Amino acid sequence: MNALTLTPARTTLAAVAVAVARRPSMMAVVSHARRYSTTRHFSDKEKAEEDQYARQQDAEKIKKLQALANNTKKELDETEKELEEAKKKVAELERKLKGNSK
Repeated sequence: MNALTLTPARTTLAAVAVAVARRPSMMAVVSHARRYSTTRHFSDKEKAEEDQYARQQDAEKIKKLQALANNTKKELDETEKELEEAKKKVAELERKLKGNSK
């Protein structure tokens, strides 16, 4: 039975109120659809902005890490150079010790 179809026996005020209450309001349907599309559009835009912010943050982190890697490589090169110089000095001192002990 359709909610809007009323038989003569049920044409009381309560029956009409129940029939109207069960009928979906067109404004509610349109308003809900409009709100959904606006909310969805907003969430898509918000997601795009958040993604852009995340990419910017990642780019900054990458730049910092690249600078750190370059500095670390320079320090490593300097340390290796110092190590080679120290090895040469040790080898020279060992030769001197062997030469003095003869």
